[in-house]
Amino acid sequence: MKKLRYGVIGAGWVADRKHLKTYAQFPNIELVAICNHQIERAQLLAEKYQIPFVFDNYEKMFRQCQLDIVSICSPNALHLPMIEAAIKNHVHIHCEKPLVLNEQEAERILLLNQDHGVKIFVGMNYRFNTAIKYLKELLTKGQMGEVYHIKAIWNRRRGIPGLGGWFTNRKLAGGGPLIDLGVHLIDLSMYLLEFPNPIHITGQTYAHFSHLDEQQNRGAWAIDSIPKSKSDRIVDVEDMAIALIKFDNNSTLYIETSWAANIKEDQLQIELFGTNAGVKTDGKSIEVYGELNGKLVDIKPIIYDDDSHIIEVQSFLDSILHDTVEECTVEQAKKVMHIIDKIYKSGIRLE
Repeated sequence: MKKLRYGVIGAGWVADRKHLKTYAQFPNIELVAICNHQIERAQLLAEKYQIPFVFDNYEKMFRQCQLDIVSICSPNALHLPMIEAAIKNHVHIHCEKPLVLNEQEAERILLLNQDHGVKIFVGMNYRFNTAIKYLKELLTKGQMGEVYHIKAIWNRRRGIPGLGGWFTNRKLAGGGPLIDLGVHLIDLSMYLLEFPNPIHITGQTYAHFSHLDEQQNRGAWAIDSIPKSKSDRIVDVEDMAIALIKFDNNSTLYIETSWAANIKEDQLQIELFGTNAGVKTDGKSIEVYGELNGKLVDIKPIIYDDDSHIIEVQSFLDSILHDTVEECTVEQAKKVMHIIDKIYKSGIRLE
């Protein structure tokens, strides 16, 4: 069996615990190369996963290694040049979310790839959770009736990732929780609604928690890239965003997302309002609300959650091996980025 030659750009948590850990489990994948601008971090992962080639320059990696697949796990602003380099070297791409910083960059990728036909798969892992697959099946079979509204919320009480590092630097990240967490909420909601076209978007962003220090920011994803001195920190992104989107099929989506807020506890919840039934899910479990024999009933299916990362990678590999359309496409990412662009323009301009 011929193995697909695989490389990864990035040496952080996502490169390690999601991409390398997952791809290493597939017998038809050969781990060939890793690249990171801090080559020492790449060398540590190379030793962990027995990767033979280590680089601090991705162009050099593409030239020397003849890869079939690359995972891109770098700061958001670097995605576009790395994707362009991979396309030009005919390497299929598994890129972490968000695909790029804005809709214009997504369009640029589409135009470049017209002459190359590279598979580009956006790492929207929540689509592959078993609960979401179950929910998608309910919708496909029409068991919820017409879904006319979705409410999607992802709020953290405290958990600004890498406060003062690239996550909170608008030039590198493109934004705050809207482009970090909200991108999942928007993608997942549009996926469930079969990607309708937005016709009206209004939103607001807030920035009130840049003063937090390491002790005050303890929480989910408060990762360790905080500069030692507060004077070295860059925090010029929002810490909360809300928006209402109306689609051409007359459905609506409300999203709310924050890295820091004075709330009781972290919240992750997506609620669908349908004419036959409603659904609430946190991405892992699911509850269905409807009627049975003239009475209101609540149904909670037993969900045995599979490894969504395995399912995600298998979906991408199937599209390569069988030359089918990727499940998470650039065209879909472009629609998501269009919405994010409009919310930022509608809200506070952080300049």
